[in-house]
Amino acid sequence: MTEKDRLTKKQFLRAAVLAITGTVAAVLVSCGGEQGDTVEKTQAAACATCPMRARYDRDPGSLLGRIWKWHIGWCPGWKSYLASLPVGERKKVMERYR
Repeated sequence: MTEKDRLTKKQFLRAAVLAITGTVAAVLVSCGGEQGDTVEKTQAAACATCPMRARYDRDPGSLLGRIWKWHIGWCPGWKSYLASLPVGERKKVMERYR
């Protein structure tokens, strides 16, 4: 690697901010479809099979896993999804992701 192939600190920080912003935007957009206090069947399936949730399950300490964990703390779709689950399953899910 030559000296001119290297990124400056400013270029690196700009790229990092863009990557993080894109990741957060993808998480926020990936779980659309919530309607008030009820969850559509497609939304329930989306939460159950969410790729971000699967990433968290594989590696809770990863950046994307931690973003998903932060996201479920305030996501109305996730809260509606939990409310739509049977009591026993809801308790298991809440315990796992608390």
